[in-house]
Amino acid sequence: MGEHSLVGASSMGRWGNCTMSPSLISTLPPSLQNRSSRPAEQGSAAHRLADLGVQQIVALGDGRRDVLMVPLVGTVLAKFKDRDDWEAVGEDPFSGAMLADTSEVLLGFDYNVFTCDDEMEEGVRFYLETVIEAIEECQGVAEVRPETRCFPVAGDDRVFGTSDCVVFDPASGNLWVLDFKYGRMLVSAIDNPQAMFYAAGSIEEFPTHGGAKVTLVIVQPRGE
Repeated sequence: MGEHSLVGASSMGRWGNCTMSPSLISTLPPSLQNRSSRPAEQGSAAHRLADLGVQQIVALGDGRRDVLMVPLVGTVLAKFKDRDDWEAVGEDPFSGAMLADTSEVLLGFDYNVFTCDDEMEEGVRFYLETVIEAIEECQGVAEVRPETRCFPVAGDDRVFGTSDCVVFDPASGNLWVLDFKYGRMLVSAIDNPQAMFYAAGSIEEFPTHGGAKVTLVIVQPRGE
């Protein structure tokens, strides 16, 4: 999921108001196009841990609430050496599957490795419980999509974003679009451009109908 669109969801607030900004940004060197910070990288690490939890929710079916009891503190998350993606080092804390080997990741850089502490465990669990609550609201068997790419403009694959989780209820046509934000800055869910971008992409994929409801959920366990 390391590739980013110049007209993607996270930057929609900018290019939606200044339509020429993607063209301007494309003239910059890659190092300036993709500048980051330690809090942003920590958020990416927390997202990867949360996504592993959603995958296990899907795998467990009716036993999905067991994921909320999995100990996460001490899990090491690091960025791969050869791509802009994060992974748990060693065993997946949820499934026990072996994931990244220490030889594959960047362990010697402050921005590129984080160890799950009590605060991250609590935040990830809060997000996973919110996903489970959406699933349990479904009238039928929910379709749950962990972190997945969405395309809100039919036929234009240059415009894309990666939603954290989408829950679809085939019985009612209702759709939940969940966005996990681990930062401390509180983000409003009202008319949120990023969430609406994900919702538009999800509606393109799932067969909703006129009476269906689309619920946008922004989960902010550390928002102040």
